[in-house]
Amino acid sequence: MIVNQLVCFLALIVVVNSNITIDTTSHCDCSELRMQDCQFSSYCYWSNDQCESYDNYCAVFTIQSQCTPLTTGYQCKWEDNSCISHMYKCEEFSSNQDCPCYWNKDNKCEEYKGCSNYNEQNCPASQGCVYKVKQCLEEDYVTCSDQTLATCIGKEKLYTGCAINNDNKCDSYSLFSECSDLNNFKTKCVEYGCKYANNKCEKKQCEDLTLDECTSVKIDQKTKILCEIKQQKCVEAENTNYLNINTCYNSTSGNYKWIGNCVECDSLVYSILLTYFSLLIVVFL
Repeated sequence: MIVNQLVCFLALIVVVNSNITIDTTSHCDCSELRMQDCQFSSYCYWSNDQCESYDNYCAVFTIQSQCTPLTTGYQCKWEDNSCISHMYKCEEFSSNQDCPCYWNKDNKCEEYKGCSNYNEQNCPASQGCVYKVKQCLEEDYVTCSDQTLATCIGKEKLYTGCAINNDNKCDSYSLFSECSDLNNFKTKCVEYGCKYANNKCEKKQCEDLTLDECTSVKIDQKTKILCEIKQQKCVEAENTNYLNINTCYNSTSGNYKWIGNCVECDSLVYSILLTYFSLLIVVFL
């Protein structure tokens, strides 16, 4: 009798805490996919009635217009009628538009060499430079705590900004703050897409999303939880029954596949291309 009660109790815990957790840095092994999902994938292609993985990620791009530095995250190059892996150097780029580094006054693409080397249009804020008095200069940092409410702007360091805190004082905060870092900055908490409740800044849950937003919530840099609409409310998805042949693979970041219903993949592989693009975006922000 006691054993049966224990089994029921454990089963209840599983039901209460069940959710669909997605690893956004991985995707289903191509060999598992049917044609529909294979065509959705950026890592696979359909050939001879089966889903194959590309020998290299540049091979995803099969025509020259797709195989450009910009479209491939600066890791591929078109050569001899194929898209191949390539490690670019700044000096290989001859136009400002293509340059992934810094475009200097001499109209050359180069690694960063100091604020004074760049004009107004290309003055790199990412390196703490600002354009003033008709030249690109190093930004003047301030001490946030010394500022008044009226002058509480600017930065204390390259990645540290000033903002008015909950005590109505000018204080410093990291520009790369997580929600939990902004407990004392209610306004910034909301600006960063978090929710402020019970004097805490927290990540949004499914229940905090509107019906239009109801797809998933981010847990950390590599994980998300799926959300679904039930009775006109956004709630955590307990299963993938609400997904169909057109939404299963993409909604789960390639963690699930369609085989008549949406099921978890047997084997996940690391999404190198996706991760590379994510890192590139972070670097150049």
